[in-house]
Amino acid sequence: MHYIYILSSLAILLLGLISGSYPLLRARKYATGDNSEQMPISECFSAGIFLSLGIFHMLPDSINDFRIVHVSLMYPLVLVALSCVIIFLLNIVLKFINKGVNNYSLTIALISLLILSIHSFFAGVSLGISVDQSQIWFMFFAIASHKWAASFTLGYQIANTNVKNKTKWILFILFLISTPIGILFGDELKYIINNPYLLPTFHAIASGTFIYLGLDHLIASLHYMKKHKSFKSLLVIILSFIFIYLTSFLE
Repeated sequence: MHYIYILSSLAILLLGLISGSYPLLRARKYATGDNSEQMPISECFSAGIFLSLGIFHMLPDSINDFRIVHVSLMYPLVLVALSCVIIFLLNIVLKFINKGVNNYSLTIALISLLILSIHSFFAGVSLGISVDQSQIWFMFFAIASHKWAASFTLGYQIANTNVKNKTKWILFILFLISTPIGILFGDELKYIINNPYLLPTFHAIASGTFIYLGLDHLIASLHYMKKHKSFKSLLVIILSFIFIYLTSFLE
């Protein structure tokens, strides 16, 4: 099974490198135009996967593992809620600072690096601690679909800061390795830790991370649908959500 995690890490690393390298190599301010308002199908599909995996796969795994050691149902639910709230607050901080600082400042780039790396690390952990092969591949697709957009966004912000080119690439590489580190950390966690509370705790945190990412994309989809009178993005999210839900009966 280890080869799956290694291949997933390398593939996500390569995808992020390709996506984020473009703005870094061009190193100029892009006119986003209408592209900033588009909802790529891959992101919509990954939103449904994030939501469904978080609710129907990772959260039940956490609840069942805690039940074995006689821990109340409320504990994993509280962990899920807390992880959602923490990521939400981090994003609020980013948006708040973004209003008062030059969009191309090093401050924004560093804060974006921190927040996106936290997202990526815990998404990677959620993949690494999974043992079901079909679930691993669904997670891989969801994370990869999200990673290319996050890499391009961060690469764009870093490219337009007034720092040396070498520093820009160092910052970007720190973000790139956050997901592979999370995957490999989660994989090792299953074997080196004997504490029965730790693995279900990470399952709950990862569930909250996935649920937040899914809801974030869903809200963006609803705004897009309202503005453009298009139901395509919402339909893709719903279909992917149902598809992953149905796979839970195969486990």
